[in-house]
Amino acid sequence: MRLRDYLIQFFIALTVFAIFSIWIRVPGYMDAEYYTLSATRLATGHGLTQPIIWNFLDDPTRLPYASHTYWMPAPSLVAAAGMRISGTTDFSFGRLPFVLLAALVVPAASWMGWRLDKTRLTGWLSAGLAVFCGYYVPYSSTVDSFFLIMLGAWLILFLMDGTLADCLPFKPFIWLAFGLASGWMHLNRADGFLWLALTAGFWIHQYIKSGNTSTRQKLIFYGFLLASGYFSATWFWYSRNVVEFGSLFTPHTSRALWTTNYDELFSYPPEVLTYNHWITPGWGIILRDRLAALGNNLAAMVAVQGLVFLFPFCVAGIWNRRHDPLVRMGIGMEIVILLVMSFVFPYSGRRGGFLHSSAALQPLIWGLSAAGLADVLKWIAPKRNWNAARSIKMFAPGAILLCAITTVFVFQMMVIGNNPMQPLWEESYRDSVTATEMINKNGIPVSDRIMINNPAGFSLISGRESVVIPYGNPQAALEVAEKFKIDYILLEKNLVSRLMPLYRQPEKFSAFKVVDRLDDKILLKINQSSGGN
Repeated sequence: MRLRDYLIQFFIALTVFAIFSIWIRVPGYMDAEYYTLSATRLATGHGLTQPIIWNFLDDPTRLPYASHTYWMPAPSLVAAAGMRISGTTDFSFGRLPFVLLAALVVPAASWMGWRLDKTRLTGWLSAGLAVFCGYYVPYSSTVDSFFLIMLGAWLILFLMDGTLADCLPFKPFIWLAFGLASGWMHLNRADGFLWLALTAGFWIHQYIKSGNTSTRQKLIFYGFLLASGYFSATWFWYSRNVVEFGSLFTPHTSRALWTTNYDELFSYPPEVLTYNHWITPGWGIILRDRLAALGNNLAAMVAVQGLVFLFPFCVAGIWNRRHDPLVRMGIGMEIVILLVMSFVFPYSGRRGGFLHSSAALQPLIWGLSAAGLADVLKWIAPKRNWNAARSIKMFAPGAILLCAITTVFVFQMMVIGNNPMQPLWEESYRDSVTATEMINKNGIPVSDRIMINNPAGFSLISGRESVVIPYGNPQAALEVAEKFKIDYILLEKNLVSRLMPLYRQPEKFSAFKVVDRLDDKILLKINQSSGGN
């Protein structure tokens, strides 16, 4: 592959992603809304703070509060950079860097295809698969970590491959880059720490196999550079945590391990999330939930990562290159992520955590799929009296066309929906706009805090401080309201089961007074002095 190929691929990808971005006018879902909200705080000089509480795991005590205690800050930092450069906090400018970085993933995938099959055509086929990447296309134009971690993971695998082949110059810089890339992965996702473990394990392997004292001395220096690169990328994050919490990590994050369903992430009080709580359902249910998560994540691997029809070619590519260190390291990480998101964090994993984390391996997956397709055609060609090179040239455009058709179909399903005038992607935005209009119509002062299902989306639209509705009964909601001095709660039909009695018959609860109703929403004033019922 030549530099010209990679540049052409980048600009093709940039054009395609820019066209798709026309329909991505808002963040689209809670994660992206949170990153965008935090980016606006950064861009306006408020630092790593948030005007919302969206879970209680780390015992928040005030508003505004330290941001990114659950999600990591890199997407917000990237979006804030776009906002600062443009001089506005508009989402359209915050997401521009993401479109550019997503386009860089395409030549990265192309390199993977070329590296695995050593042909320019396979490199271009891999690039085509990355451009028309199905499920991932909408995320090329919003504020999230999908394509950011693709670049970080690709760089780590590229550096490892070059180190093993001993073909990269400036080795001290290479090991510093290892650390920076590992830090970048961790800043994007909490489980990105696994990539630091991979690079550290790679360093240990290099140290053990080194045969002389001078080489080991160099590797000790390289290990120092690896650690320096990692902490150069993450020092501000750890410094913030030490100042804010008195520890390197957000306190009580282990509570997420003891949930028995996804909604328990919002439990109040959070002290209920203990090992004893986790073990109460019994080992049978615990194992059942984890096997269900594993099945769900395997299905996502086939349908999303492999677009179903590419998956068999990916498997063929893996099998034929099973002794390749690059493939072993990449697929090893895929398996580790699958196990962590199925057995350690099964509820978050099946709700999108696995797809977020495994997206890091997509450049390799696309490369393996392209190489596997070439392998299959080379195997079939002699049996059918085909010319192998010609058959690959004929089938490659067809594979890209099929991916393009699938991508358009998925985009239609995820973003546009049944009504182009009210795109499905904007449903969360419309919901927050309606909630804001409802609250403003009733003359509620901007200083009054609101308890609501999606505080990130609501605060992004309204500019108000808000707190998530806790996973619990009406009494839990009253306790949260008292702690954070909340005057109003907005309920809607998408509600935890123990609050449904309040939603259906609020007049039976003396601590809550109906202020307004609109569609499926009920706005209630909270009267703390009345007690729970």
